Amino acid sequence: MPTFSKSERLSGKSKIDSLFSKGVKSFLFPFKIHVLDIDQSDEPCKVLIVVSKKISKSAVVRNRIKRQIKEAYRLEKEALRAQLLSKNKHIHLALVYIGKQNEGFDFLQEKIKLILSRLSKDCD
Repeated sequence: MPTFSKSERLSGKSKIDSLFSKGVKSFLFPFKIHVLDIDQSDEPCKVLIVVSKKISKSAVVRNRIKRQIKEAYRLEKEALRAQLLSKNKHIHLALVYIGKQNEGFDFLQEKIKLILSRLSKDCD
């Protein structure tokens, strides 16, 4: 059973700032996606999940959305990881949620699967 470990999470102000300033931006509702190719990292893909206060003023709702996104990513990440490892590439990925606060888990999982499949195709 794959996990979403701490080493897979993107942290550090300088790394996050470079991701948002230099990264390639794309959009797939309900996510704004930022991707940055990097030279070397301990993990092939480090992920940052962002849910703004504009979505909901309630931290409980925002944290629930983040938990659902993390779980969807955890379930779907293996194909992307395998592709990145085979190509010896490393990326930083930011998933910025901009949808409504009442999207279901199945909807989020489907969108995450689509995002990750597009990213793995771009690695070719």
